[in-house]
Amino acid sequence: MQHILNQNTNYLSDVISSLNIPILFTHLDYSVEALNEAGKNLYTKQEAILNKKCYHLKCCVNLECEYAEIKICPIEFIKKNLKPVTLRHTHKDEHKKKHHFEIIMHPYFDNNGDLLGVLETWYEITQYIDKEQKLLDEKQIYYHSSMYDPLTKLPNRRLLMDRIEQAIHRKSRTKKTFGLYFLDLDLFKEVNDTFGHHGGDLLLVQVANRLQKILRKGDTVARLGGDEFILIIGNASNLDHYEKIAQKIIAQFTLSFDLKTASVFIGCSIGISLFPHNGDDALMLLSCADSAMYSAKKNGRKQYAFYSDQLIAQ
Repeated sequence: MQHILNQNTNYLSDVISSLNIPILFTHLDYSVEALNEAGKNLYTKQEAILNKKCYHLKCCVNLECEYAEIKICPIEFIKKNLKPVTLRHTHKDEHKKKHHFEIIMHPYFDNNGDLLGVLETWYEITQYIDKEQKLLDEKQIYYHSSMYDPLTKLPNRRLLMDRIEQAIHRKSRTKKTFGLYFLDLDLFKEVNDTFGHHGGDLLLVQVANRLQKILRKGDTVARLGGDEFILIIGNASNLDHYEKIAQKIIAQFTLSFDLKTASVFIGCSIGISLFPHNGDDALMLLSCADSAMYSAKKNGRKQYAFYSDQLIAQ
């Protein structure tokens, strides 16, 4: 009978050694008692294979590991709870390439039921993680392309509408106001006709950059389309504050724009609607700001006007 048991034990040992899955047995003092050939292949330095602490092998550091999934060392978790734990670990090979593993750690008891150590089985999930990351990257790229203008990198109309609705929701709860600025470039068609679409694109990018410099935290500037930009301005204490912001915007257009082949001066016309005075939904606020912008254009451009039709000349 003992001969048969020894044969079975040797056979089981051979099977474990031949598996292409790293298997380790670790004592409660973190020393590694044994590991199969696949386990040895995880490490590049011979001296780090046996009689080393597990955190030396896994993390190549002199400090004990701490896994985010369970907040404590998994061996300490097993010592405390006497039950298996599953975690993920990232391991770097000799070429500094990352390998991702899912590690299942089981408590190992003796015949008396006392905990002797931990049996670890490592399953490489690098391919799965890489595919998952690729899908996340593609999703992020798709989201960005669907929400942002490719030329100016500003939020596009789709994201703008969402930002306006968010502002309406926030200000409705706090019973405060915000301003919607509808900005249209004056004589932009002439720039396109003279310098071509490339010149027009250079101008739009510079306009976007200047508008972003005016913004404070929580404000938004978006490109609605063509040469039209929208700004969402919150936290203004009174009407004078909204006027000062409009004046800052117009002041940005007193400086020339560099189109590489020439420097040009161009103005803008601004229409302003206020929530909740001029509307309580995004489309209404945009419509009112658009109407106010045309009032500014009709009165000589390079001006701003509130939807109240009160034009303030600069």
